[in-house]
Amino acid sequence: MSRSISTGLFFAALFAIIKCLVFLAGKHEEWYTFFPLLNIGLVMFACGIGMWLTRDAKGNFPAGALEKIRAGMRSGMVYAVFTALFIFIYYKSIDPLFVYNRIKERTTIAEKMDFTKIQKENPEKYANKSRNDFIHDEKEQAELWYSPFMNATLSLTGLMICSLFYSIVLSFFFKLLTTRNKLKPG
Repeated sequence: MSRSISTGLFFAALFAIIKCLVFLAGKHEEWYTFFPLLNIGLVMFACGIGMWLTRDAKGNFPAGALEKIRAGMRSGMVYAVFTALFIFIYYKSIDPLFVYNRIKERTTIAEKMDFTKIQKENPEKYANKSRNDFIHDEKEQAELWYSPFMNATLSLTGLMICSLFYSIVLSFFFKLLTTRNKLKPG
């Protein structure tokens, strides 16, 4: 197994361990917004370290920018796939109550809304619907958006985009770094 793939697997395992530890500590509801930020940081480290490990024995990076980007993407994509798989398993099996609570919260908000005001603001959408139809539609939307599959799909897509972006940026950063080191005297 190449070092860049191992790097992606290492950071995906690190994410899974941190997420499980936070769940076991009972802080997963409060720290929900922390995990997208953690994902963004870990995919950056996976791309950067994966790219760094592609240097040859003399410490030189591959000559072309595309080889560096490909090395970073390899680590980032492995991280993205395994993290998305873990997220699906996590919300499907480990913490299904989280999804249930989010759907219940969204339904409660819909029940508290003034439906007549909503009908007046959107007559073409809600003219032939009752309050119960509106609440049912909101629940269906919440079930779709908070489902484990949707969480995993959105995470995979977002991490792939971040991986591409970070690989391009880090490729130019490492190019500047190696150019700068070659220009130093002695």
